[in-house]
Amino acid sequence: MFSIEDIKRVLPQTFPFLLIDRIIDFKKGESLTAVKNITANEWVFGDGGHPCDVFPETLLIEAAAQTGLALYALSKNSCAPIKLTIGKIDGFFKEQAKVGDQLKITAFATKMMTNLGYIKIEITLSDLEIANIDLMYSARR
Repeated sequence: MFSIEDIKRVLPQTFPFLLIDRIIDFKKGESLTAVKNITANEWVFGDGGHPCDVFPETLLIEAAAQTGLALYALSKNSCAPIKLTIGKIDGFFKEQAKVGDQLKITAFATKMMTNLGYIKIEITLSDLEIANIDLMYSARR
């Protein structure tokens, strides 16, 4: 639905810190699903990843936050840069993401106000839930 070029217009992050590859589903004010491909050439793996290399959970939280920011920005029809400040993170990881995995990251707008909100995020791998993350955020342009 949205390519990497479209995402670059919405999110302030740039390579190598842009952590979602494309958006495959969007329901304004409700939800957004992004895809993250864990590849061997990720900067965190140095000279090249091995299939057993684990993608850091902190970067999965960042990918989740970027998915939430994309949901907020697209729902608010914002082309202006948005600064998202994370106020609280509550996460639970059931499995690890590794080189070769394709993750689906779905953000649900639990409560979306003008400058404050709560987002519930689910990260799945082949329809198996590997993480739940709840974010409280504030946003300003």
